[in-house]
Amino acid sequence: RLNANGTVISGNEFVIGADNEIKGLSIFANGDIMGVGSIRDAKGRMNGWAVRLNKDLRIIWQQPYPRGAGEKFISGTTLQKNLFVVGGTALPVGDGNRAGWAMVLDGLSGNILWQRYFTGALHFNGRSVLASEDGMISFMMDGDAPEGMEEIDEKDAAHVRVLTLNPRGVMFGSDEYFHG
Repeated sequence: RLNANGTVISGNEFVIGADNEIKGLSIFANGDIMGVGSIRDAKGRMNGWAVRLNKDLRIIWQQPYPRGAGEKFISGTTLQKNLFVVGGTALPVGDGNRAGWAMVLDGLSGNILWQRYFTGALHFNGRSVLASEDGMISFMMDGDAPEGMEEIDEKDAAHVRVLTLNPRGVMFGSDEYFHG
C-alpha cells in the first residue's frame, strides 16, 4: 500500500500455489481492495478469480469461478455498497465462440448474485466494466471473426460493443462501434 507521496506504508506477499494473474484492482469505500484476474486449477484450466483484501492487505476471501473450458476476469469495480461487478471472457466446452462474461458478486462473501454470457457469430472478449452511481453497468467487449469465417456481413465485422445493464443484470442497451 502506498501513501499520497508514493511511499510504501504496508505490504504483503501471497503464495497462492497456482499460476495466477491479477488484471484489475478496485477499492471499496471502507478501503478494502478487490482484485480480479485468473487462476489455474488442478486440471490446468484457467478460472476467473477474485480476491478481497482488507486495508491491512490481509485476505478476507478469495474464490475461483470455473466456467466452460477456461475463463478470466479482466476488469472489476464496486457497484454499490458491498457489491462488486466483474467482466471477462469465457471459453465454451466443445464448439462455440468465446463469450463476454459479466457477473455481480456479493462483496462480503464472493457469492455470485447473477451472471450473464454474451455470445454471437463472433468471438467476444470482455475488456472493461464500469458502474455509475445509480447502479447502471457498462460492459465493453470486442468482437472478432472466428478463424475460417469466410464472408462477414457488416453486422458481423470486428467491432466494439458496449452493453448497458441494470444492477440486476437486465440489458437496457447494446451499442456497437465499427471502424473506429
